[in-house]
Amino acid sequence: MLGRVEADIVSQNFSCMFTAEDIQNGVPQKQLSEASQTGRAQDEGWRIGANRKKFWANVNITPLSGDAGVARGFAVIMHDASERRNLAIIVEEARKERARLQDKFMSHVSHELRTPLTAIYFFVTNVLDGLLGNLTPPQHEHLALALGNVKQLKDMVSDLLDITRVDTHKLTIRPLHVSPTTLIAEALSTCRTNAAAKAIILHSDFAAGLPFIWADPARVRQILINLIDNGIKFTPEGGTVTVRCRPSVEDAGFLCLSVSDTGCGISPENRETVFERLAQVTNGGDTSRSGLGLGLFIARELVSRHGGRIWIESQSEQGSTVSFTLPVFSLAKLCAHIFTPPNLEAGSVTLISVDVVAVEESIQEDILSEIRSVLERCIHSGKDMLLPAMSDHEPMGTFFIVACTDSQGFKVIAARIERELQTFDHAAKLKPVISSTTFLVPPHRPREEQIDEVAAKINQLIQVRLSGQKRLK
Repeated sequence: MLGRVEADIVSQNFSCMFTAEDIQNGVPQKQLSEASQTGRAQDEGWRIGANRKKFWANVNITPLSGDAGVARGFAVIMHDASERRNLAIIVEEARKERARLQDKFMSHVSHELRTPLTAIYFFVTNVLDGLLGNLTPPQHEHLALALGNVKQLKDMVSDLLDITRVDTHKLTIRPLHVSPTTLIAEALSTCRTNAAAKAIILHSDFAAGLPFIWADPARVRQILINLIDNGIKFTPEGGTVTVRCRPSVEDAGFLCLSVSDTGCGISPENRETVFERLAQVTNGGDTSRSGLGLGLFIARELVSRHGGRIWIESQSEQGSTVSFTLPVFSLAKLCAHIFTPPNLEAGSVTLISVDVVAVEESIQEDILSEIRSVLERCIHSGKDMLLPAMSDHEPMGTFFIVACTDSQGFKVIAARIERELQTFDHAAKLKPVISSTTFLVPPHRPREEQIDEVAAKINQLIQVRLSGQKRLK
């Protein structure tokens, strides 16, 4: 395997079969030390044979005990795993290529489907709204059914796209500082038409004083709408679907959102099955199914990416409750990496607000992304932090920076921001307004208490700023 004769290898150091990089990093000594301490060391990596030829090896090292249990040497079992590794590389490359082709195919198909579906939706809506003349009751009924099917097809295309993103590890979330009650109200509003068609009553039930959550608002609405629509689908006419939100009893730092219905329920053996891909569970109360059976699978993926969990409580013919958890927003955790003891000992933390307004027209989203990149270059990564968007309703062009500095330090950062924005906006189409508020760090207190107090003040000021701007709009 090594390609060496006895005279060439005997009496040489064990490290002679390792790469120069491994020798430099002390890998041979570390492996022998691990074997001595734990009784065995296992490793896979490059090894060197004759003529410096490399091969991929699987290695097991076991110490040989001598007198008084002291190791008198080591037994090394080495297996040439080059072929297996090459096959694994080929399989992985094939998987990536398949994922790339699948992603390309699904993107192409979804685009080709979305374009005609959007046109059909637009034209049918115009006819239903009476823009092309009055309709007879039967015509209105048939067009309404057609529009419902178009919406269903659009949802299927969206689900297929999300499945592709799951398979290609591109299903992402963009967490924001958002109100769970607002998201629930929006989801219920979207589902009221479907509920009214079956005379189903939609309820909401919130605990008082709920905190904001750290979640992607579009994805949370997607989860809620899916669960509410499922509840409507499997609840008989005149039933009830209720959305609740409470602090999680089991998961500290999380809120628990749940959707309950008075429908046919789910048998115990199917409670986990419904979360599987393409799941189609037939219930005694309703054997008709629409959709691809992807909704709950995607919901579980989205909840998992938020760091939460999702589960079902149900009995056949007694309704179902689907619950999931989402993390509570914590500015203290978000800024913990800059709230270090040395930074806090300086005694001051400053909240910097940067409002960028277009002189003539509204700012495009891609420009906002570029402005964010400019601001990132203006701050010290170890002492300052550019906060993400603090709400999905945040006014366009508002940015917040938490800086571990005083008012004098703010002036330096502000001058840097103005200079960089002027360079970026050479046509002078933007009007930036920079302001700040400096907080004193409470001295002689545990670090956790200092962080919590400063974070609470910053969060309160941000909410006042945002609520004030909403009233102005």
